[in-house]
Amino acid sequence: MKNLQQMKTLATKNAQKGFTLIELMIVVAIIGILAAVALPAYQDYIAKAAFSETIAATSGVKTAVNVYAQIEGKVEDAKLDATVAKLLAGADKGATVASVIMDDDGKITATSEDVKGMGSITYIITPEMSVGAVIWVQSGTCQGKGWCK
Repeated sequence: MKNLQQMKTLATKNAQKGFTLIELMIVVAIIGILAAVALPAYQDYIAKAAFSETIAATSGVKTAVNVYAQIEGKVEDAKLDATVAKLLAGADKGATVASVIMDDDGKITATSEDVKGMGSITYIITPEMSVGAVIWVQSGTCQGKGWCK
């Protein structure tokens, strides 16, 4: 009887401690799958965040054009207004903003620098007068990426 008790004690002491190889391989596979899905999504998120500076660069100019349109009743030749011209001149000072330009019709085109290896992206907003208010229509290469909804 005593030998049986000793054998049980020895068996308990020699019991497996830790994980088996297959358990570890399953964990590594799960982590690999999660990383394969998460990393591209995170890279897109980082690029979109960097591009948001380009969108923000147009906000001051856009506001000045709105004010000009309220005073003059049109958006054409808004870039000749002193306030609009001053804001337009300083709009491209961001780290990821390559340029912000406006044509005679009031269309604003903002172009980003190379955004995280994705090339330069454009954000174009076109003003349209509607019952005395300016409606901004968005377009540009950011539309295809879903960055300027």
